[in-house]
Amino acid sequence: MGYNKMKAVLIAEKKPAGGFNLSVLILLFSAAVWYLEKYLSLLHLLTDKLKQNTLPASAEYVFIAVCALLLALITHTVIKYIQLKKLKLIIFSVKLAVDESYHYVQAPAAMTSSMFLKLFFKQLMAAANKDKYSKVLKQYKPQLEIRRSDTLMRFNESQTLENGGLKNGDICQIIGKPKSVS
Repeated sequence: MGYNKMKAVLIAEKKPAGGFNLSVLILLFSAAVWYLEKYLSLLHLLTDKLKQNTLPASAEYVFIAVCALLLALITHTVIKYIQLKKLKLIIFSVKLAVDESYHYVQAPAAMTSSMFLKLFFKQLMAAANKDKYSKVLKQYKPQLEIRRSDTLMRFNESQTLENGGLKNGDICQIIGKPKSVS
């Protein structure tokens, strides 16, 4: 189906560092570079090495901004990589019985199936077709199952994805178990 070209959507409680974290890093590094520039005269040392006598007035600000941006991007990338490694992600496909749609996802191996389903449907309803999924969730309790050849493995609510037997590349199906009417 060409899943290698698609990017798996991360379904997790604690997502890795995002845009807000990057902006905080940029501000912190801006302050640090500004401090170092003021007290160590980094730009003046650089102009001496380049044998430049004059620089435009904005050169200091450009220097601080570029240095802060580069340091923040490098730090953010490293932090995000470490956080994703710690999650021990499983990459798999999910087929919804409701509309026969496939979704390419990745989730932490230690996540319970009930938490995965909660976060998965939360993300689905935020994207599109909220009415269709909310109607189904009112009538049915979603259950995750893995189909391999002729074998069917259903997850218990408290079972982790890894303990349930989920492996990279598996295709799961979400089925609905009717809710009892009280």
